[in-house]
Amino acid sequence: MSPGQVSALAVLPNGELLSAGIDGSLKRWGKEGTPLATISTHQQYVTSMLVLPNGDLLSGGDDGTIKRWSIETVAKRGCLDLQGHRLLRDPQTPAQRAARDNCRRLGVLQ
Repeated sequence: MSPGQVSALAVLPNGELLSAGIDGSLKRWGKEGTPLATISTHQQYVTSMLVLPNGDLLSGGDDGTIKRWSIETVAKRGCLDLQGHRLLRDPQTPAQRAARDNCRRLGVLQ
């Protein structure tokens, strides 16, 4: 595998995508392919991923660990990453307004 390569991909219940890579991270992507959040999860690359019926995530890593993630944790991380971005301060599209509203619902934005 080369750097940046995706090792697993899942579709979330809301239609967003989640990718896992050899850098040990999970990346959440909007329906349009816009990157929304990155969470470092494992010491080595992520070898597998599963979306549970309640929306939580399981990830397995080459470091021999399995981790469980709440989709809200992933969403909050994305909101924190974008907190000062123009996308959330002055949304121009319905998708951007939905992202801002979601961040407000999660308590990250006022």
